[in-house]
Amino acid sequence: MEYLPLFIVSMLAFVVPILANKIRFIRVPGVVLEILAGIVIGESVLNYVDPHHPILEFLAHFGFAFLMFLSGYEIDFSAINLGSVLRGRFRLKRLLKNNLIAGVFIFLGTLSLSYAISLVLYRYGYIANVELMTLILSTTSVGVVVPTLKERGLLGDSFGQAVVVAALVSDLATMILLTALTLFLSGGTAASLSEHVEVLLVFVLFGAFYLAFRIGQWLNRHRFFTFVMSELAHAASQLRVRGALAIMLLFLVLSETLGAEVILGAFLAGAILSVFASKTESFLSMKLDAIGYGFFIPIFFIWVGIGFRMDTVTGSPAMVVLIPLLVLAAFLNKLLPACLLAPLYGLRKAIAGGTLLSSRLSLIVAASAIGRQMDLITDEVNSTVIIIAILTSTVSPVLFNRLHRRKDLGDEKVIIIGAGKIGRALARRLALLDRTVVLVDSDRKSVGKAQGEGMRCIHSDGAGPAGLRRAGLDANDMLVAVTGNDETNFQACDIARRVFGVEKCIARDNNPANTERFLAHGIRPMNLVQSAAITLENLVLRPAAYDLLADPQGRSALLEVRLTNRSLGGRKFGSLPMIHHDMVILFIRRGPDLLFPDSEFRLQLGDVLLVFGTAAALRRAELYFAPADGEAEDLDLEASPSS
Repeated sequence: MEYLPLFIVSMLAFVVPILANKIRFIRVPGVVLEILAGIVIGESVLNYVDPHHPILEFLAHFGFAFLMFLSGYEIDFSAINLGSVLRGRFRLKRLLKNNLIAGVFIFLGTLSLSYAISLVLYRYGYIANVELMTLILSTTSVGVVVPTLKERGLLGDSFGQAVVVAALVSDLATMILLTALTLFLSGGTAASLSEHVEVLLVFVLFGAFYLAFRIGQWLNRHRFFTFVMSELAHAASQLRVRGALAIMLLFLVLSETLGAEVILGAFLAGAILSVFASKTESFLSMKLDAIGYGFFIPIFFIWVGIGFRMDTVTGSPAMVVLIPLLVLAAFLNKLLPACLLAPLYGLRKAIAGGTLLSSRLSLIVAASAIGRQMDLITDEVNSTVIIIAILTSTVSPVLFNRLHRRKDLGDEKVIIIGAGKIGRALARRLALLDRTVVLVDSDRKSVGKAQGEGMRCIHSDGAGPAGLRRAGLDANDMLVAVTGNDETNFQACDIARRVFGVEKCIARDNNPANTERFLAHGIRPMNLVQSAAITLENLVLRPAAYDLLADPQGRSALLEVRLTNRSLGGRKFGSLPMIHHDMVILFIRRGPDLLFPDSEFRLQLGDVLLVFGTAAALRRAELYFAPADGEAEDLDLEASPSS
């Protein structure tokens, strides 16, 4: 049956994310579970699916190319600008502030250590080729690094970008060197002039990359082209998606023609797309993610597991010894070079970054498969490499989450996109409540007015990752987009959620037709017409309450705080050190229910409390109910503001 294997694999791809979501005690990357699922149905266990099935094999290879394409698309070129480094004096710490240079230094350190480790393994007869094993050990996994950082809300900040660029440098350099090595060795140990020419032809790919870049610049200057791309971007045409796939396939064809590995061409195609379809093109990004992660990429990882042969490892005592040696090498050759980041981010963060970079998955599996095809490594070593990929990709994210705790993020700030009248008015009111506020605007006049009023305001594009990074946005913060352009507000909030992991995003919604779109993406809309109607309703029906809340001096306010203090879980409401001084709990929200507690009411972790009081009293209440690390704080809620 021609399509039965594909049906089995697609069903596994559907079930695995559900299982990954149910595993609570340890967070295992979905791709690891996909490989394990492939092992179960493959040659090692049930032997239901043949890894050499033509349809499955083609889709798996295309899925890996698509993964490399999306990895190239993740590049943020604003984070690797060399201009500032080329100006000024040579200092190591200053150089390391540039993510590209830091990534190159980390890769060179990794490459040196990997070469030394490979020499030892070669001397004791574990491997047959030093250079290939050096490249295998030098890989990392962008496919693990990026989702882990995104989940923690670190993908957008400076530390997260340093780790991402280091991973991208490692993958890109390894792909180039791997392509050159395979071309060089394909002619035998003594390569002829023709083989050397083939190696040089690889650089034609980079010429094609530059040519595509210049053509893209030329097309973007023509209104007709941009109009057509915009008009046909949706519905049945999906022109941007078709164009993106055409670019990827163009570079795949070039790679095959030049004799290079297709993964390099796919990666460069993604990088080209990253230049012209920035992360503000959120719809294109989501559509490509849906195509790749929804179908092709899971097939690749399950296929890797299907072809895994456990007997090649367990049947060889030498391979049983090799596994722990390679696991140790996989961590050491990333951890030691990553310590270069310690002067910038501290030793613990540097070790956390090195631990995450130690994850290997897609590229190490591909490099090993290439070595097996060229008879440079044995089936036993190839199976051992797959085990290393599974182990490091499972352990590295867990260790990273342990080393980089959430409290390592900055204190909560409110980032306001738009320094117009509404943005500045909101900033003034939040400042009265002692909130840290940063305004971002691309209009110099608005920035000047805000700075003239003593506000912290940054001149930058708030709808792009670079501008949000300059504002210091991290996952602890709240983003409020109040520009007069709904699309700008949406893009700013969408990037804050997807790239920086920000949960609390509010956007000014000038057109009620956009409300459902905002809500569907987890963005809370603030419609001006509805807000004005609610304000007028309060003035008509509840003028005294409105005057209290609209107090221009900020003497009293409402606080909504989620209970995270573990010492209060299950405690009776009447036993709290209550709130006789300057504050009162109005009600408690538990799920969809509003509760009005009496003295016997018992609190639960996750309850949302609405507290009314003075600014000083509310600060004490927030520290008490939601301390930074979730533990009990030794605070006296009954203390007066002056105490």
